[in-house]
Amino acid sequence: MSKTIFLSTVTNEFLAVRRRLAALGTRTKRLHVRHQDDFVHQGLLTLQMLEEEVGKSELVVHVIGSRAGAVPPLDQVEELLSRYPDFAVRFPDVVAAARKGEVSYTQWEAWLALYFSGSGKPLRLCRYELIDSRTGRDPSQTAHVDRLKQRKVYPKEVASENELVDEVVLTLIELGYLTHEEGRHVIHLPYQSLGTLFKGRDDFLHQLRESLTKSSSQATAITGKTVHGLGGVGKTRLAVEYAWQHADEYSAVLFVTADSPAGLKQNLAELVGPLVLNLPEQEATEEPVRVGAALRWLQEHPGWFLILDNVDTEEAAEHVEDLLTHLQGGQVLITSRLANWGSHVEPLELDVLPEAAATSFLLERTAPRPGGRGRRATTTDDADAAQLARELDRLALALEQAGAYIAARRISLAEYRQLWMSHEPAVQDWHHPREMKYPRSVAVTWQTTLDQLGSHEVALMNLLAWLAPEPVSLGWFESARASEIWAEGVARLDSRAMKDDAETNVVADAASVGSDAGSIRHGRPTLRDAVAALADFSMLRWDASAATVTVHRVVQEILRTRQTEPTAWLTGTLQLLNAARPEGNPSDVRTWRAWEPLRPHVAFTTAEGERLNIANPTSELMGELATFLKGKALYTAGEQLERSALMIDERAHGPDSPQMSLRLNNLAQALQATNRLAEAEPLMRRALAISEQSYG
Repeated sequence: MSKTIFLSTVTNEFLAVRRRLAALGTRTKRLHVRHQDDFVHQGLLTLQMLEEEVGKSELVVHVIGSRAGAVPPLDQVEELLSRYPDFAVRFPDVVAAARKGEVSYTQWEAWLALYFSGSGKPLRLCRYELIDSRTGRDPSQTAHVDRLKQRKVYPKEVASENELVDEVVLTLIELGYLTHEEGRHVIHLPYQSLGTLFKGRDDFLHQLRESLTKSSSQATAITGKTVHGLGGVGKTRLAVEYAWQHADEYSAVLFVTADSPAGLKQNLAELVGPLVLNLPEQEATEEPVRVGAALRWLQEHPGWFLILDNVDTEEAAEHVEDLLTHLQGGQVLITSRLANWGSHVEPLELDVLPEAAATSFLLERTAPRPGGRGRRATTTDDADAAQLARELDRLALALEQAGAYIAARRISLAEYRQLWMSHEPAVQDWHHPREMKYPRSVAVTWQTTLDQLGSHEVALMNLLAWLAPEPVSLGWFESARASEIWAEGVARLDSRAMKDDAETNVVADAASVGSDAGSIRHGRPTLRDAVAALADFSMLRWDASAATVTVHRVVQEILRTRQTEPTAWLTGTLQLLNAARPEGNPSDVRTWRAWEPLRPHVAFTTAEGERLNIANPTSELMGELATFLKGKALYTAGEQLERSALMIDERAHGPDSPQMSLRLNNLAQALQATNRLAEAEPLMRRALAISEQSYG
């Protein structure tokens, strides 16, 4: 049976708290949460409406702060007292104060709760006093607390709004109004808060807060503003920090990468999983079923906060805007490189950090710590940090890279700056603004870091660079074939480095160098060693519990551009994915659990393979992924891959090669599955003719 709770708070003082507590009602159908905004009538708050709300509640949560709030007119007070003549007998001091205009609406809520509970109604009064608000408290509030205590009604003291919310949730659980599971807050975010390291964004956070709260039907897009307008300014980090700061105000906080239409659908589908919404549809093999379940949950559980991240292409933005038309009852925050959006999305430009904040970040991020970690302190640290912040263009990602390197290597800020400056000519040669669209400073920061890594670490990064910016299973690198591919990459780097050193006496560029001399450790590191080294320098994010790593998309794009032998590295990554494929036909549902994490990487890497004219194993992987997608009834995506694989093989082997028979037949089956028989039949006849010619 549903329980009705009434939140008794002063609106202009505890609006945020009230929203957070009201969100509890979205987590269970057994809890009905009411507050003053629910019974405002034509802009007026009447005492009779308040009386009715309190009277039909099982619990009144009364919060006492510094402000008393508005006072009801005397005629409303007298009208109420005329209907409850014994009220003045039980609470004469309250009535005397009310007739003087010294009892507010919110205070009346507490006294009515006490009156009704003493008159046989099954009603409880829970009262909390925010002790931090005592300074400057209204005299009316002090008198109110004194009157409560005279009747042995002692408000529970809390030190902060967070503690207040926690205490209320605990009380509801103890009373049986909520289960522990219902009290659990669904938070699905990719990072923890930076805490005090998150600097220089207070004004923007305030602007974002106003944009999000002024209209529940409007989404907000954060657009990065850098010299070239693309990644690294900190859009995703700001969205996540905002979500952590306001998490308790929402029924759920969810994060979805939406960099492509396919990625948006896939990541929406993953929300139904056991670690997020834990819906029954998580067992469904069809992606549309899981997407539909996630969207229904959002419709049925208002009060959520959803981040749609990396909406950086027009195609992705179009699909996101279409999605917004199906979302109601929550707030949507979009991170994007695109500034132009429809009228229902308000763009907010995010600039680089202020110089003072960037400098402060470097000093705190690299501060000496027990055990020897952190920078080597000097008397010029403040000036060096300011100079380095300027030279890194105050870009959030570049600052984090620099801070991670300095802290791990225990060098001074000045030494890092010297490393930065020493690579200036190489960066000038490499940087192509039109093609790269990334600030030079980001590339220089990563170059400086990679130059200090060994060939094993750099080879691993060069292979990871050609995968999608999604979690990568470390298990894919543990097979014998994967070890061979990694070893071939290490040998390529070592050979290149020795050649360059012998011919020019200059260390090769960051994406094609690496030797034992520059390695963090001597000897041959294991996969875990290499991953740990890269994680220490923030070159990748390592989720040890899931055994996955993720490389930032900007790092990957810079690495790909800087590689002197991109075709060799991409071929290695294609072979790595080929070795990671599960045994069995991809249309077999038993292989799908292994294929799902491979899917975005195979799609991305084979597209790059097609661009660089690498036929083998590009077409084979495309065909396998197409079979997987067709098995999941994703025929359009599967057909596109089949056509690409057909074109690759025709270009590589000729129109009448035996390989073409397989490609033609697979494409024909995709057309047949979508009832395009007239298109499918000629392809099947051509496949038959090739097979007869080849095999008799």
